[in-house]
Amino acid sequence: MSLPFLLEIGTEEIPDWMIEPALESLHALFVEALGGQYNASVDATPRRLVLRAANLPERQADEVKKVAGPAVNAPEKAVAGFARKQGVVPADLQQEDGHYVFSKLIPGRTMRDILAGALPGVILKIAAPASSGRYAGLWHCWVAR
Repeated sequence: MSLPFLLEIGTEEIPDWMIEPALESLHALFVEALGGQYNASVDATPRRLVLRAANLPERQADEVKKVAGPAVNAPEKAVAGFARKQGVVPADLQQEDGHYVFSKLIPGRTMRDILAGALPGVILKIAAPASSGRYAGLWHCWVAR
């Protein structure tokens, strides 16, 4: 299932010459925060920045990560310790390239959790040019969970 997403940031009056750089920054930061996998569109008024994204997955896909352990000729205590650390018994370990390995399932996070963790940082990093031509952070964010 895919989700639509809308982010509206209310602001004080934004001078027209600051809107385009702020939108470019918002777009780039959002795409970067989601790992570059999703695209978004941005728009603005003098008192609002808007970001829309479509087709966001409800959750990330689960990932299988291989954890390398001791060499196959390592002492039994080392192998048992590695297995215990992974929460399995030594018989559950596989051998690969001369080492014991364990394939660990890492469940995917929900998009809601990903966005809740990423958006405050995205908002605070939006760059807008100051009158001196340098960039200054103009945004403040309070997030209630």
